[in-house]
Amino acid sequence: MKIKSQFLIALALFLVLLSAGCSKRNLQPQSPVLARVGDQLITARSFTESYSFGPSMLKSVSGAKESYLEAMINEEILAQIPEVQALRSKRVVQKSMRLLQQELLVEKLFNVEVGEKVTVTEDEIREAIVKSAVENKVKYIYTDDYAEAQRFADELNRGADFDSLLAGKLGRLGLTLENGETDYIGYGELHEPFNEVIFDLGLNEISPVIAYDNGYYIIKKTDSRRMIISEMDFAKYRHRYEQIIRYKKDRIR
Repeated sequence: MKIKSQFLIALALFLVLLSAGCSKRNLQPQSPVLARVGDQLITARSFTESYSFGPSMLKSVSGAKESYLEAMINEEILAQIPEVQALRSKRVVQKSMRLLQQELLVEKLFNVEVGEKVTVTEDEIREAIVKSAVENKVKYIYTDDYAEAQRFADELNRGADFDSLLAGKLGRLGLTLENGETDYIGYGELHEPFNEVIFDLGLNEISPVIAYDNGYYIIKKTDSRRMIISEMDFAKYRHRYEQIIRYKKDRIR
């Protein structure tokens, strides 16, 4: 069904930095195979979906597609190590794997000359690392119909229950409520405007309609937690966040 397919693509968009491996694990024999790791395939379609929904600033770097494919392959290789498979259900391991994937992309794609005029202060670096320690969980309603999105927003403003509207929307697509909920999301793991919107929302607060690409989203923050950051963590991630901040500043000069 076309509508259900569009919703699933939107789901992939919203979760790509949290679970980029999910879409590529579905076998799609009609799509050309770009890589095979054991019995898992990375197809042209799964790569295109994952890459297209990745951070836009990655794509301005020379060789970005090749580097992104390499990162997907490396992630799949890592996922098939027996020790990793046995532990990957644990939250700390899931977080470490997400950070590893981001670290690989940062080192591979952000390693560019940005000019001496771009400066990054220690306060900026520490602020970025502190923000990364906060993780939020959200539910969201997606539609590709602006009129429907506005109807949802109007109903919510009149006091309608968010979960009931979400369950109704998903039920019409043959999906369950779990399909409209994310895992815990760290700061910077999603596109803008999602990233700032989610972190600006209060607990149980609902966003206005967010237009993105060809769809519309309404988001509700359902939980928030803060990871403990030590001085060792600041030292460990300092270079990574300095690169990210420096690159972003260079792009807007």
